[in-house]
Amino acid sequence: MIYNFIMDQKKPLHIDITQLILPLKASIRDAIAKIDHGHVQIALVANDSRCLVGTVTDGDIRRALLRGENIDAPVERVMRSNYYSLPESTTKTEALYMMQRNNLRHIPIINSKGQVVNLFMLEELIQ
Repeated sequence: MIYNFIMDQKKPLHIDITQLILPLKASIRDAIAKIDHGHVQIALVANDSRCLVGTVTDGDIRRALLRGENIDAPVERVMRSNYYSLPESTTKTEALYMMQRNNLRHIPIINSKGQVVNLFMLEELIQ
């Protein structure tokens, strides 16, 4: 179901995306700290050019730790490199539709260079 009260704007919701970006060389411990500090239950793993290479959620980390993964292991061992993302031109309505169709809570927004520029969050889209 698409919520009709969402304006079909292309402008993403405001969030300080830098608070969510984690370098590829980071550890799982670093990811936990980033997720805790960002308050949105996701960290976006990017290379030195700020291009998105993966996502990691608190659930990904929890499952890895339950499997016995070391907290100081590289984040790339638990990140999802097969993630959903949307281009900057995506409207809020389109993002909401994709989230509902794929049972997602977050979708990173990337520019034409593959760099992370923002994040659609389900909680904010349905408010």
